[in-house]
Amino acid sequence: SDVYKRQVYYLLYGGFAIIGVVIHPFFFAFHLTDFVIRSQMMKNVIMSVWKPRSSLFFTVIMLVILVYFFTMFGYIVLYKDYKEWCQTMYTCLLYTFDHTIKENGGIGSTLERLNPIQYRSEVNLVRFFFDNLANILLIIIMLNIIAGIIIDTFGLLRENEINKEQDVSGRCFICGLQKEIFNRHASQGNGFQKHVERDHNIWNYIFYISYLRSKQKTDYNGVETHVNRLLQEKDFGWFPLGRSLSMREGP
Repeated sequence: SDVYKRQVYYLLYGGFAIIGVVIHPFFFAFHLTDFVIRSQMMKNVIMSVWKPRSSLFFTVIMLVILVYFFTMFGYIVLYKDYKEWCQTMYTCLLYTFDHTIKENGGIGSTLERLNPIQYRSEVNLVRFFFDNLANILLIIIMLNIIAGIIIDTFGLLRENEINKEQDVSGRCFICGLQKEIFNRHASQGNGFQKHVERDHNIWNYIFYISYLRSKQKTDYNGVETHVNRLLQEKDFGWFPLGRSLSMREGP
């Protein structure tokens, strides 16, 4: 649960504080995560990577497979263009993957450049397709797919957060009626504020639930017995959903 996770976090928070004092101040860096805990936007940044983790994982696996194909071709056909970086298949794979991610032009931009004489040879044709296919498939397509998954997830999380904030500020928590309905019904245009403060004040419901929990069940009246039973069943049918006394009255 969220309570358990928060307890674990604060235990780590205190533990790293002690380690930072006793061992090295480097461990105080952990406390910067408090900004993430307190900011919903920062949480969305992390969740945009964590939530689509399955899609990202298989996309990265596909990227590694494609890099391996290009490494095999380069190891067999373009061995000399790799210079000393392709002595073994393992080093060739690491070099190809490393420079596919780092270089703007992909692995082709790091290989030996062709001189004008080679431009008229068959080797140039092989390098032409190798360099451009690596750039298109590995960088333009695969890396942008990974970025697109993260960006789309972040946009969805941000949209849900905006909708949640609008729902909290523009809808009564008790009856679920929208803000505009009460403002149109009121004479001065502030009907919603009066409604949430007078008719459906959320704290009055919290106090009532607390009152029921502190009262002996043998002292309940009929209404209290009914409401307590619904609370035990997690049934909030006793809430005036879609209804309000102020809507029955005149403006």
